[in-house]
Amino acid sequence: TRNSQMEDLGALDGHIRSFATGINNSGRVVGYSSGALGDHAFLWSKSNGMEGLGTLTGGDYSRALAINELGDIVGVSDSPVGNRAVLWTRQREMWDLNQLIPAGSNFVLTEAVSINNQGQILAIGQTGKALSKQEHNHSREEEPTRVVLLTR
Repeated sequence: TRNSQMEDLGALDGHIRSFATGINNSGRVVGYSSGALGDHAFLWSKSNGMEGLGTLTGGDYSRALAINELGDIVGVSDSPVGNRAVLWTRQREMWDLNQLIPAGSNFVLTEAVSINNQGQILAIGQTGKALSKQEHNHSREEEPTRVVLLTR
């Protein structure tokens, strides 16, 4: 804090650890909280504390990775078809960013890692099927991985 003190941001209910991955100039922090049921994305603010951001329908884990000055957040959530790059809008609507790429392209956005104040998003994707939670940290090298720039 400004007076050289630490502030414990806590963890979501039932979780024992939390990891911060991004902060904006307003002091809002994003990351994920971890417990027996896995990782869950959060938004922390001085006024509201730590709030869970949820997962895509049918998902059981998520991670928030970056936040812009407007309060838009990007990250990853699993779903019944594997990991998906996601956007939580400042209104807390959650979007699968794969809706922004052409259907049938055989390309899957698996993680969104950064968002700027113009709403441009850096995301990571692969051709072929989406990776499951277990495969995410051990992606197969034969699958081409690309970083893409999404502009809304």
